[in-house]
Order: sequence, then C-alpha cells, then structure tokens
Amino acid sequence: MKKFWLSAIAISFLSSSAFAESIKERSSSHCVPPFPMLNPVDQAEYEKGLSPIESKWVRTTYSHLQQFVKSHPNNLKDIRCCFAVDSSGKVKEPIIFSTDLSRNEEQKLTKELKNASPLPKPSSSLVAKKIFVGFGKDSVSSLRLSR
Repeated sequence: MKKFWLSAIAISFLSSSAFAESIKERSSSHCVPPFPMLNPVDQAEYEKGLSPIESKWVRTTYSHLQQFVKSHPNNLKDIRCCFAVDSSGKVKEPIIFSTDLSRNEEQKLTKELKNASPLPKPSSSLVAKKIFVGFGKDSVSSLRLSR
C-alpha cells in the first residue's frame, strides 16, 4: 500500500511539473491555455464577489471595452487575452493571447487593444492591475481581475 501512495505522489508530481513546463513554454510564445477563469461565472455574479472599489472599476472597464468593441466590430472576435493596466489606465505589453496567432495577427490585435487605452484608471487600492478579457463575436463576454 505504501508503494502505491509513493507511486501516486511521484506521478502527480511529474505530471504537475510537466504541466508547469508546458505553461512556461506556451507563455514564452505569448500563448497560454484558454483562461478557464473566464468560463463559468456570469459577469454580474463575479462582480458581486468583489470589493466595492474592484467592482466599480471592473464595471466601468467592461463598459469602456464594450463601447470600444462596438466601434471596432471585426477586430476583436472570439479571443481571450491577458494584459496589465498601468496607473494611468494604459494597456501594457505583453498582451498574452489564449490562442496561437501569426506574428501579424498578434501585432494587429496588440495594437487594437492598446488603442482601447486609456481604460478607467485603477485606484491605488485596487489589488490586481492585470486583467483577463474574453471577447465574443461583437461584445466583451467577460472580464476578470488576476489574483
């Protein structure tokens, strides 16, 4: 029985380190798995779990990005990404996308997202200034703060 548990621990350690290595490889190419934190929770439900300051910033940033997407309808479609926002509301590079993109596509989308700047300025008490954003066909589908 002891051998079984030692084997199970060794296998889980190896697979977790392989998974971490896989993430490291993908993130070095600015592509990571599809940000599962963007999937299950309804945006309004997600905002209820935030502090009032975080919730207000997420709501105004979501609204800002929604307006931006409506005025640029064909550029940000069905994509998820992660990027930092500086204290002035400027989108900072690198922007990490959830799918492999050609160099040209990545540059085009990076430029497009940087054109969305300035986003609402995050308050100094806002813990996370890195956000995950999911874009649908013609709208923002979700926005999450990194933790």
